[in-house]
Amino acid sequence: MKTVHELRALLDSVPWASVSAHVHTHLCDGRPNMTVENIAAEAQRLGLGLVVLTPHFHKRVSDASETLYTDTDPGILTQLRDEIDAYRRRGGAIPFLLSTEADILSMQGELSLDPSPMVEKALDLITPTMNYHPLLPLHGVHLTYGRDIDGMHESGEYAAMAEAAGGVGKVLDAMYETQANALLRAPYPAMLGHFFAAHSVANDRYNWFGAEEAHLSRMQDGARKVLDACQRTGAMVDITGLHLHNETPAHKRQKDGFLYGFQRWFLDRCDEMQIAYYPGSDAHGLGGLSGSLCYGEIFEK
Repeated sequence: MKTVHELRALLDSVPWASVSAHVHTHLCDGRPNMTVENIAAEAQRLGLGLVVLTPHFHKRVSDASETLYTDTDPGILTQLRDEIDAYRRRGGAIPFLLSTEADILSMQGELSLDPSPMVEKALDLITPTMNYHPLLPLHGVHLTYGRDIDGMHESGEYAAMAEAAGGVGKVLDAMYETQANALLRAPYPAMLGHFFAAHSVANDRYNWFGAEEAHLSRMQDGARKVLDACQRTGAMVDITGLHLHNETPAHKRQKDGFLYGFQRWFLDRCDEMQIAYYPGSDAHGLGGLSGSLCYGEIFEK
């Protein structure tokens, strides 16, 4: 396990836009060809300078109809460390860091990853990620394989779930509190996972948790808790999910909308508070690795 200082030094040793801070692997939720060797070859072809591997780490959770996550064997972390070490011994040119996308399980910040000597030996850092909301039914916000968010908005199902939880404002408040608590509770140096996933337009109309422009001040108040937790712990932020490089109609409108304004506000606060943030692709296949490069078209860093 590396220190925050060591991690920042490594990440900042390459051009900012050549970092890919969120990449999945063949051992959990990535395609079979997502081995260290293949990821390195594609990263080198694309001109990437450093890759952070973030295999999902799940505890078994279900909703009323199906099991959505099953337990992840911590042995995958040791296997990936062995792959990275073997690649480095062969003289591989791409630096790797090994993290794991640990699910945030509760508003108290409990993570799916339990600390252990084996985990500490394998990992360089952890990536706490809010893949579902603790106040909402699991299937309502499970983005990877569950129902799509626009269908739930169109049907009114999402509005009903949010209302039952106290309204969209309370859902948003709880999101930030949950993320801040996870960073404060994290046993190892952390990079908050795809923070902007819930702050981007998923299609032409809807975002993840139903935020509207009227919530902007409330969002900023909540995000300050996340920023304070980052500053207190040295945590970094993975901004995968920004999506502003995309030229779909939804994303073109987003560039002129309040979510874009919120994203820029958040990153400006990071700069002021010297909180590091890095781009990622959330690649589950080799073709997705190029997504990291698009951030270089947005930021001058």
